[in-house]
Amino acid sequence: MDEAARRRKRHMAEIAALAAFVAVLLSTPPWLVYLASLVIFRLDPGAVPDSFWIVYQTAGGGHAVIDGRRYPPLGAGQGIRSFRLTGSGDFFYGKGKLSFAVLEDDGKRQVVEVRYEGLNHTVSRYAAYADRVVPISYRSLGWGYENATVLPAAMVALALGILAAWGVFAAASRLTRLEQT
Repeated sequence: MDEAARRRKRHMAEIAALAAFVAVLLSTPPWLVYLASLVIFRLDPGAVPDSFWIVYQTAGGGHAVIDGRRYPPLGAGQGIRSFRLTGSGDFFYGKGKLSFAVLEDDGKRQVVEVRYEGLNHTVSRYAAYADRVVPISYRSLGWGYENATVLPAAMVALALGILAAWGVFAAASRLTRLEQT
């Protein structure tokens, strides 16, 4: 095999490694935060980030939202009729669009998912009872963008991206060496 062919194969290995690095770096932080939230909420249900959204029914029959800064909720009777919802919907909240959906309803408990599409895209999932909520999971770029805590998830994503790039480069290089023999 001539030198030009080896350089082309090495160049293709480098491109594959770079693509693996970018793919892992872009996809890891939201899922890393999601997996961490499953553990954190089991250990401490009150440890919700600022951008964890909770939709409730107002005394007037409409829907309103509170965030993680005011969690745990004030409770029914203070402008809150119930945390159980009568349906799904969406509305604009702040500088983004907030949509919510009831995923499960067994009569006593509902599983509600709230998606916020603004500067920081978040997905909050919780169990809603008439007088309280229990967080289930949270997915976003970080554990509350406002507090700049995206760094730990980004650092883990960077490390995983480097490992993925190294692995793809090593595998592609090994395959090109195998063809030479």
